[in-house]
Amino acid sequence: MLREVEINPRLGDTPGDIPDLLVEARTTSGQSLTVPGEVKCSWHNEVVTAIADQLGWRYLKGPLGSAGVYIAVYFGGNAWSDDDSRQAKSARHAPERLRKDLHQHAATLANCGITAHVCVLNASLEDGPDTAEL
Repeated sequence: MLREVEINPRLGDTPGDIPDLLVEARTTSGQSLTVPGEVKCSWHNEVVTAIADQLGWRYLKGPLGSAGVYIAVYFGGNAWSDDDSRQAKSARHAPERLRKDLHQHAATLANCGITAHVCVLNASLEDGPDTAEL
């Protein structure tokens, strides 16, 4: 039984050949269960389309089964560094709109026998007290 989470970064321009998350468990009868997952940040160019292109067609049409989890992490708020280009990219997708778009892609996959569970995490941060002054 594996108990550690392993996130595999993309290497250069080569598309990922294994999912970011791969949960493996055994039932009490010894049967193996594997659930792949893909994680994208809201600034990623393919945050909306990777649920189908990567999780659906690459991982769930192969030996990993037909059900997986897609996690999109939304980063908003005003705690960004002024020179961080990811802020503008992240602002393209509000959490509710991101959730709606991903559920639409998941419905399309379901019509093809693929189950993609959607999770949108809101990791927005607001400026707080300056800890250097504490």
